[in-house]
Amino acid sequence: MFKKVYAVFVIEFIRLLLWVLFSHPAKKREKKDVNNSIEDLMKLTQQNLVKSQRLNQDLTKGPVPGPTKSIKKLINAFEKNRYLLEEDEQEFYLQVARVWAGGLFNNYYIALICSGIFLVTYLSTFLLYPYLSGWSTIIWMMILFFSAIIGIINALCIEGGIKWLLLLLNVFFFIIFIMIMS
Repeated sequence: MFKKVYAVFVIEFIRLLLWVLFSHPAKKREKKDVNNSIEDLMKLTQQNLVKSQRLNQDLTKGPVPGPTKSIKKLINAFEKNRYLLEEDEQEFYLQVARVWAGGLFNNYYIALICSGIFLVTYLSTFLLYPYLSGWSTIIWMMILFFSAIIGIINALCIEGGIKWLLLLLNVFFFIIFIMIMS
């Protein structure tokens, strides 16, 4: 049980790290030689998937299915990009990592989560106001401030009509924060 939870945690942590690395510009990654580290990491991941029979040697799905959505997405990334392996090995592993880590955090979800965090934190102050003093109040105010600001920034990056709804919601929450502080 613990081994399975640990394996899922490690896989999700690797995916998060890859998402962070790919969010940096390509020139910075090349300068710091991060691409080679990503390539080595994906080679190790491929070996582990082949060893656990989740992936065949020819990069098709193996007989054992992936236990989580993240591993299934990783297997699909290897399978869909296997044609790149013959052309350029490093680009193959980078593309697999990009496909796997891509879509981990969408601006829409981040703005929505920040709105939820603000709302829960704000409403919880009505229940916890007798206990909020000193550092706890500062932490509460920081949560309110940063959730509104991060929500606004991510709402600005969204395309389509939902952008304006989330932007207005987060601006409204920021105005509430300003009213609380004054």
